[in-house]
Amino acid sequence: SIRTIALAEGNIQVQTGSFLDKLDTEIRDTAMHKDTPLTFDNVQFMTGKSDLTEASKLQLQDLVKIMKGYAKVEIRIEGHTDNQGDVVKNKKLSEDRAASVKKFLVANGIAATRITTAGFGDEKPIAPNDAEEGRAKNRRIEAFVVKK
Repeated sequence: SIRTIALAEGNIQVQTGSFLDKLDTEIRDTAMHKDTPLTFDNVQFMTGKSDLTEASKLQLQDLVKIMKGYAKVEIRIEGHTDNQGDVVKNKKLSEDRAASVKKFLVANGIAATRITTAGFGDEKPIAPNDAEEGRAKNRRIEAFVVKK
C-alpha cells in the first residue's frame, strides 16, 4: 500500500515497507537505533562504477525532501559490494558509491556536515555470495540515522 508523508517541501508518496517509509518511521520514532541499517531499494549504479542511474535520482530526490523536512537529522551512508572481483577495488567502489549518494544530496541542498560515508566492500555480507541472488542482496547502499 501507499502512504503519504507530509513535509515542508511538499508531500511524497511512499510504498509501505520501502526505504523511504522505514526512514520516515525511524526519524519519527523517539528511540534512537543508530545500528539499524535502512537499505535503499531504488539506488543503483552503472556496473563497476559509482555513477548513479537516472532512476536512482528519483528516490534520492525524495530523501532530500525528507532531510529538508527534518533539519536536525544526520545520516551515515554505507556502500557494500559482493565478493566478485578484486577486494581492494571493491572496497574503493563501495566507498565511491556511498560518496556519490552524499554528493547528490549535497548538490540538492543538504549540508555536507549532515552526512558521513563509509565503504565496506564485501566485508559485511547479508546473504551468501555463492549464488547471484545472494550477491545481488550484498550489493547495496544503506543509511543509518545517527542524529535526530
